[in-house]
Amino acid sequence: MRMKIYFPAFLLGTCGILPLSPAYSAGFALAEQGVSGMGNAYAGGAAYAEDASTIFFNPAGMGEFTQERFDIAGHYLRTSFKFTNTGSTGAAVLGRPALTGRDSDGGQPAPVPNIYYLTPLSDFLVFGFGMFTPFGLNTLYDDDWVGRYHAVQTQLTTVNLNPSLAVKLTDKLSVGVGANFQYASVLLSSAIDFGALCFSLLDAPSCRLMNILPQQTDGFVAMTADTADSIGFGWNWGVLFKPAPHTRIGAAYRSQIKHRFKGNAEFTVPGAAAFVTNSGYFTDGEVSSELTVPPIFSLSAYHGTDARFGILADLTWTGWSTFDELRIKYASGQPDSVTTEGWRNSYRASLGFNYRVSELLLLRTGAAYDKSPIPDADHRTPRGPDNDRTWLTLGSRFSVTPGVDIDLGYAHLIIRPGEINNTLESSAPTMQATLHGKYDMNVDILSAQLNWRFE
Repeated sequence: MRMKIYFPAFLLGTCGILPLSPAYSAGFALAEQGVSGMGNAYAGGAAYAEDASTIFFNPAGMGEFTQERFDIAGHYLRTSFKFTNTGSTGAAVLGRPALTGRDSDGGQPAPVPNIYYLTPLSDFLVFGFGMFTPFGLNTLYDDDWVGRYHAVQTQLTTVNLNPSLAVKLTDKLSVGVGANFQYASVLLSSAIDFGALCFSLLDAPSCRLMNILPQQTDGFVAMTADTADSIGFGWNWGVLFKPAPHTRIGAAYRSQIKHRFKGNAEFTVPGAAAFVTNSGYFTDGEVSSELTVPPIFSLSAYHGTDARFGILADLTWTGWSTFDELRIKYASGQPDSVTTEGWRNSYRASLGFNYRVSELLLLRTGAAYDKSPIPDADHRTPRGPDNDRTWLTLGSRFSVTPGVDIDLGYAHLIIRPGEINNTLESSAPTMQATLHGKYDMNVDILSAQLNWRFE
């Protein structure tokens, strides 16, 4: 993440209001929107229509159901983002001193819930409703780690309400549409090197006389914001085609959604550096920003070779180029903080297999390759040390009663080690610290889902 910090200092852009999640799906999207698909690495997501989670993956799949359904799922994500410092430095104008602080692991556990309900309204019309978390992140580093000026804590939560309708046009073709109402909230924090700032605002002897020294006079900033005053709105559609009794082809699209954040920034300024607040900067106040979450398009297929065996495939494209710039505005008149991102569109390709052991037990497995949207080490940040990942998954479905099933899933994500060479861009030259090192990352996901069918 590249950041411009307008005079006189380190603005909240360093908090990067977006959660650049390396944890779940590439970017900051969460693929965990149902457990039946988990075991197949979400291969066939837009085609299989196995349960009510098709509301998320392809609303047209609701046309396959003739019974009322209620499905509830939960995912537990354990993440590890271990940073190893390999020569992080302060600004060149200070002689590039080494950044002090320890290495740290920003990984934090996170729950992800999904709830889905559908009911046939007629022989050809089905209504569905989903509530899920399509984007999110939870990272926390030590307060004194070497990258504290870049990030300490990042939390993002989204809640998406998705009423949907499916129309079964023929026995072979269904279409579906949905509306999306999305709420988002964020908490962001980082340290501020007031010692380095002093060397830009005053001469070095004066700062030494006041004992305001780089990396020895740290402050802190935390921001909380949400979209309660401006819920994001979007839409989605899907098509499901069955060319043969055991073959399905599905396509689904989710639109981008624009969020307008409003919140508050709280600054902690050391007593020795209190003079920097005389201009009105580094004082508590309101902030605002905008975020557009990307559009997503999926093309999926399912084919059952016999009564026991099935193969699934999927290609999902995500339009991450919408995330080109982050701009944070301050009600106090403090100049905007601008973060240049330059993300690229990305894709996930997956392949899965099902094997029915008996009428009571179905086994699943799958693998996927998930391409990161981050273009290079200069744009990788500790808030989102994302990189290309490989999914390896297992899953099963147990029939408990004729109307109740339980899905279980497990995924291990192998994330390519990521180099980081991120410099804070600032009009205060002494603030231009560079975080240089390597991230070793992995994710484990455990999931369970309870499915009810009603006559």
